[in-house]
Amino acid sequence: MAARAHLIVERLKRRDRSALADLYARTASRAFGLIRSLISDEALAANILKQVYLDIWNQPASTLSSPADPEHQVLSLARRRALDEAAGRLPAGHARSGPALAPDEQDSASMLKLAYLEARPLEELARRFDLSPKEAQDRLWNGILAMKGGRK
Repeated sequence: MAARAHLIVERLKRRDRSALADLYARTASRAFGLIRSLISDEALAANILKQVYLDIWNQPASTLSSPADPEHQVLSLARRRALDEAAGRLPAGHARSGPALAPDEQDSASMLKLAYLEARPLEELARRFDLSPKEAQDRLWNGILAMKGGRK
């Protein structure tokens, strides 16, 4: 299995179109389903899927660089792209499927997404939100408590 995965990556690096076709055949339906679970607009979801495979074709060494199975990497890339698109398309002050959030709650929601969906380190979150690491940690904790129905 690992050898076969490695061969696909090597074939992609050599610009072998059949390697992309093989990878597409094995992953496109799952990747599209994953994208559609995050993006309701079918045309937009199809465009995101197309961009995922264009990225793989244009830069196979960087998009499929980890030792993980390329199929898993395709799904991770699709998920990341869909989340980026969903986050960028949200109206200001609104959650993905909920009521409007106060600015402090928006920061907590954004921070939680970055921390737990994108595995961003605490130091990066602190810099991004102009907080000390302790304040970032507190905000993450308060966001989790708020989701569980607890008070801040």
